Amino acid sequence: MTPSSASAPAPAPRILSCLVCQQRKIKCDRSFPCGSCIKHNVSCVPATQSRPRKRRFPERELLDRLRTYEDLLRRNNVDFQPLHGGREEKRALAIEKPHVEQTHTPSPTVSTNIGSEGEPKRTWYATSPGSEVQLDDTDDEGSDLLDDSVRRRTVRDAWGSLFENDEHLQLFGSSAGPEETSTLHPPLAQILRLWQVYLDNVNPLLKVTHAPSLQPRIIEAAADLSSLEPRLEALMFSIYSVATGTLSDDEGRAILGMPRKEALRRFQRGCQRALASCRFLQTDDRDCLTAFFLYLCSLRPVTDPRSLSPVIGMAVRIARRMGIHKESTLARCDVFEAEMRRRLWWALVFFDTRVGQLSYSDTAMLSPLWDCRVPLNVGDAELRPGMAAPPVSHGRGTDAAFAVTRAELGDWIRNSPTHLAFTEPALRSVARRLPADGDPAALEARIEHDYLRHLDQGDPTHFMAIWSSRAQMAKCHIIQHWADPKTAARSDAERDVSLGHACRVLECDTKMLASPLVKGFTWFMWLHFPFPAYLDIIEDLKRRPLSSGATRAWEVMDMNHEARFQPSTGAPDHPMTEMFGKLVLGAWETLQRAGRETGTSVQVPDVVARIQRWRAATAKPDEMETDGGREEASASVQETLPLDLSGVSGGVAFGEGMSMGYDEFSWIGGPQFATGHMMGAGGEYGQLDHWGMWGADQAREMRR
Repeated sequence: MTPSSASAPAPAPRILSCLVCQQRKIKCDRSFPCGSCIKHNVSCVPATQSRPRKRRFPERELLDRLRTYEDLLRRNNVDFQPLHGGREEKRALAIEKPHVEQTHTPSPTVSTNIGSEGEPKRTWYATSPGSEVQLDDTDDEGSDLLDDSVRRRTVRDAWGSLFENDEHLQLFGSSAGPEETSTLHPPLAQILRLWQVYLDNVNPLLKVTHAPSLQPRIIEAAADLSSLEPRLEALMFSIYSVATGTLSDDEGRAILGMPRKEALRRFQRGCQRALASCRFLQTDDRDCLTAFFLYLCSLRPVTDPRSLSPVIGMAVRIARRMGIHKESTLARCDVFEAEMRRRLWWALVFFDTRVGQLSYSDTAMLSPLWDCRVPLNVGDAELRPGMAAPPVSHGRGTDAAFAVTRAELGDWIRNSPTHLAFTEPALRSVARRLPADGDPAALEARIEHDYLRHLDQGDPTHFMAIWSSRAQMAKCHIIQHWADPKTAARSDAERDVSLGHACRVLECDTKMLASPLVKGFTWFMWLHFPFPAYLDIIEDLKRRPLSSGATRAWEVMDMNHEARFQPSTGAPDHPMTEMFGKLVLGAWETLQRAGRETGTSVQVPDVVARIQRWRAATAKPDEMETDGGREEASASVQETLPLDLSGVSGGVAFGEGMSMGYDEFSWIGGPQFATGHMMGAGGEYGQLDHWGMWGADQAREMRR
């Protein structure tokens, strides 16, 4: 060492971007705290380790030139031996240099846009700021794989720098620091109570979280709420919100020490801020997407579906960007992550489909255009993070029985010719061929044999799986009858079969509503009002008031009406109750008229007597003279459009002070159909688009 070199000062240590800027992929001014962290009101954490040095590829320029020359030869149909064949040749064609003209007509050998595995070519994958999932490349050139990764990271960083200040897209306002959200958490004891409510009332049906691995994280996080990681905090607030929404007012006050609606607004506000902090619109994290989904579930009971549907569409777009709808992408995840993503995708599809129908949306996520498999019939205890091989799906009952049977039914329906004839006829050619040409009887036999016969009716989740599946399968039979072009000319025997399926739907629905075993799932049952079954029964009673099945129809309708329309839910005061009562009373008038004509004595059904008592109790003096005042009030309620998602609150059963801007009675159940002929050609209600969805115009017309 020379004296000069010994006396030279040591080089200044290299200052790296802070950890927050590295995570957000934005430019850091490398001061402490940096300007970006100050601007976004977050803690600035300096980086202590250097990033891995990018591998250099000294032959890059030479290979680029060679590929350009090869491309020119290929464009001019000159036969040559390329340096790299197979997938490397396709990659060279996909990632072209900007100065190469692209207005040519590709040769037949390279005209396809689909790879050998049936996946799109990787041009957009290499240039998009999206997924960080590594490709499962088997090329010999590891440096080329690295080069792809570097290119994706470079482009992603450029996007992050360009749109650093896109806070206007954060629907819930600017990011909030942990000191703001920490004050919105409930006390530790209430956190644990709400977690248990979630485990009892929500998790068994949705199965979008893995309780065995999430519970320790929540308990640990609850000990220090001031330093929560944003994604976990968002998930915790979403769990508070959706759990609170399943409680009654009395239960909410007993557990939370405050009115349930007030607590729900508080937790939803905290969830909004936590979601904004973790930039949920750009997320690739499953926990963050799950938090967003559960938050939207907590909004549904009191939010106009016209406002909620496009926001759910954002969640679906995020999910599709993450690739959780494609098995080719899920194959790159570990076993646990892939299975949890499948569960989340199916839950999103069902939620988006139902709310979309309520908002008159023509989008049909329940379609054959994606290939995410039905989740495995395994319990949470059989799944664990980091497991190497998937557990074996078995026939016995598991804690995922409801979610799995629901997905099995949905998978059948999205490929059903009848469903696609109602929703997207053009997709019938790409749908998977179903056994027995899509006969619902074959589906029913398979579900009963593979799943339901193994379940225990003493278990709440299994009880729900059994009766909701049977109700849905009966609905499939109803739709099959409606889809028959000869519906109007059916024989009495065929009508008896259809009426039997409709009665079966109401019997299954009554089983669930009347059982104290599944009281915690009432919030879910209110989403599935059996409207098609009621309409099918009422139409048949008006057409054949003295048929052999009429007595049974009135009995099952009475039992279901008594179980579902309890005064404690506020049903008698709900404007839609009167519209529904009009339908029932119309069938009763037809029965009375038929009795007079045939000299048959008819007894007033209990459901008719109940509706008449409610109408008399709720009618005002001026409304007894004219129906105009009541019609105006109903129309006003029907046309309410609450657009502000941030101030919602309310319960899971109508009539609890909610501002109703949509038809709560239109909930017709799980996987379902969007359009079709109601009651066949020439039926009293004619043809209704998006059957099951009644708007203000239909409500007013029905009241006349």
